[in-house]
Amino acid sequence: MKVYFDTNIYLDFFEDRNDGLRPLGEYAFNCFKRGIECEFYIVFSEHVLDELIDFGISNEDLDELFDWIGIKLLMVDKCKNDYREVKNIMRKHNIHYKDALHHVIAQRTSDRLLTNDNELKLLPDSTGYETF
Repeated sequence: MKVYFDTNIYLDFFEDRNDGLRPLGEYAFNCFKRGIECEFYIVFSEHVLDELIDFGISNEDLDELFDWIGIKLLMVDKCKNDYREVKNIMRKHNIHYKDALHHVIAQRTSDRLLTNDNELKLLPDSTGYETF
């Protein structure tokens, strides 16, 4: 199985975030660990990389995470056709461009999308920590 982690999962992990009720950083760590322990492959996209850099995550932190994940990490690129589908998803589900792009890339490359974004959780093949 292949699971696409959206940017929020990485931010929960790197920033050890919580939402006042749940330790999101710990949840993210456990999801990475489950992948590493051979439950699934973790799909990482160029889009996630762009967003993590925009949020100030360092190359050193990313390299350390990639080394930890090892062969369970699958790198994927954006495709020209993704942008056409993004427009359709934005209209159909009334979501933001970046979220729609995560969804489209995940549908093309993965079995599931793991997200901590409430809008994305409502889309098909998406799941949050609660049901993962």
